[in-house]
Amino acid sequence: MAIENEDILALKQNISLAGVVRSRGVELKKKGRQLWGLCPFHEDTEPSFAVDERKGLWNCLGKCGEGGDAFSFVMKADGIGFAEAFALLQEIEPQRRRDAEEDKQLTTDNRPQTTALEDLEKAVSYYHKSLVKMRRRSLICKVAGSRRKRSGSFAWAMLTAHCAGV
Repeated sequence: MAIENEDILALKQNISLAGVVRSRGVELKKKGRQLWGLCPFHEDTEPSFAVDERKGLWNCLGKCGEGGDAFSFVMKADGIGFAEAFALLQEIEPQRRRDAEEDKQLTTDNRPQTTALEDLEKAVSYYHKSLVKMRRRSLICKVAGSRRKRSGSFAWAMLTAHCAGV
């Protein structure tokens, strides 16, 4: 059964080459526009293995001089042919999407989103209550408490931060 070019291109666009490389035990670090690591295909002491996520290409600038895309990396790393590499990467892609959706669900809760100004108002209210509860208040803190009613929240925040020693 032949693999359609559209399927190959779609998988190439959706797969994370860095993710595939990392899944084979290669530690990558960002340096400029590329990710660099030790080449998994030969003994390496200095990073010579470059991954360009935008282009979807990898290249060893060291001893082996190999390079290619996600398919060629899996083929070389696992010692398999193109059809097997394609099938393997097809299995990885749906799992990557599920992981991304789970991460999104973990970070998104059902509470309404608050604006920065609302968060600042909450902080101002908290600090005001804290200052009021303090037994010993300096003169400037008393002034700050009386000015809160007349001035904006930003000025109050600045005064309370000063009073708290921030």
